[in-house]
Amino acid sequence: MSAELLRVENVSLATGRNSDQRTLVKGVSFAVREGAVTALIGSSGSGKSLSCLAGLGLLPPGVRRTAGRVALHGRDLDALGEAEHRRMLGREAALIMQNPMTCFDPLHTVASHFRETVRAHEPGKPKPERFAKALSRVGFERPETVLPLFPFEMSGGMLQRVMIALALACGARLLVADEPTTDLDVVAQARILDILDGLRREQGLGILLVTHDLSIVARLAGEVCVMHHGEVVERGPVQAIFDAPRHPVTRELLRAHHDLSGLSPLAETCGV
Repeated sequence: MSAELLRVENVSLATGRNSDQRTLVKGVSFAVREGAVTALIGSSGSGKSLSCLAGLGLLPPGVRRTAGRVALHGRDLDALGEAEHRRMLGREAALIMQNPMTCFDPLHTVASHFRETVRAHEPGKPKPERFAKALSRVGFERPETVLPLFPFEMSGGMLQRVMIALALACGARLLVADEPTTDLDVVAQARILDILDGLRREQGLGILLVTHDLSIVARLAGEVCVMHHGEVVERGPVQAIFDAPRHPVTRELLRAHHDLSGLSPLAETCGV
């Protein structure tokens, strides 16, 4: 059996304290294995993004974990010091967000972003050949022409590919992808999905995917967790859940998808 990269067990998240405490996520559990994709789906505000950030120990200010356990590559996050946690986030796990343009410093080139990323986790001077190799892995045929570019000289799809390359530059085996194709056109979306699936199949990358697009889930994921009001209301293999949803929320998500596209998510992946 493939190695388990991430396990989130009965995690609850809250903001405020005492009488002002408000629970945002309650009793959420999921896991990601090497070479597999686990998807979190649900409507806006269902707790998807907070749950994935909890899995990396990157909760926003004011939000805290009130219950549960998170293990990254078998190591309990609560047992890690700040320096060790930071090291693991660069070398063991990485995060990509939905709007790549806001994630880059407009005053620095792609090469500068690579240097800063690698130096943060590894001593010494990184070699440019390493950057070019990382860019090649995400579909750039002439990576040497990409390294001198500034973010404003690139499209959203190109920047998202650079973000994936940066995320994997230090050898991360777990990728948390929070709505990675939302702001991209259809062609760029398809390319990003092909890249992620290729990295999963060929290099054993484990992916935690957060999305509202059920066709992406059907195409990439093996397991799915349906979230509603901060709780996982249904979980299981994608095909089983989409073929025979048990919870009303899952049925409503599938119905809404069908109303928009005219197809079920599984039918779209088959080109029906």
